[in-house]
Amino acid sequence: MKKSSKELLLFLSVFIGLALSGCVGRLPGSARYPELDINEGKMIYARQVLVHYDAAGNTVPQYYEIWAVQGKSACRELDGDGREVRTFLDYGDRHIAYNSSTREAVKLKFNKVFILDYEALKKVYPVETVNEDQEYAGRNCSVHLLESDGGDDWLKIYCDSETGFVLFCDAPLFTLKTADFEILPEDPEKFSEPKDLDFQ
Repeated sequence: MKKSSKELLLFLSVFIGLALSGCVGRLPGSARYPELDINEGKMIYARQVLVHYDAAGNTVPQYYEIWAVQGKSACRELDGDGREVRTFLDYGDRHIAYNSSTREAVKLKFNKVFILDYEALKKVYPVETVNEDQEYAGRNCSVHLLESDGGDDWLKIYCDSETGFVLFCDAPLFTLKTADFEILPEDPEKFSEPKDLDFQ
């Protein structure tokens, strides 16, 4: 099937981030932070896998643990055995990546914590069909089929009904799945920058 310019834009957005070996950044037109409904003193915790494809068409999974509150987020990228590859912190105007074992760290020019933004996706894919009162990853959610004006491009996403967090996304070039999702008391330690990091 011939890929349109919107699908190509989505592809490039995702894979530029993947090429930089970390949690990928936002999709086209998205805000710095999605409009998530998180009560003060609470945080979102999610375990997700992003499955994309290499040049030969083989599936390539990337595993993440994500913590998010309003205005800041943290992400651990994991290998297939659950070991940390690196950790990313985002404070809105400060973005860093580091390895907990080596303590090597770098300052980044943009946020690499990958959280899909439903409102931003609707701007790119304005034709929407919604199915309420569904369930995914043990959460009540709504299912949204988002299509381009011409119907050439599409995304299917599941949004958590309580917070608006995207739990699942099925797109022609990648799939995002959630293995675990919880709303927990906020743990400031999850968003704290270690004091002994060695910035390169």
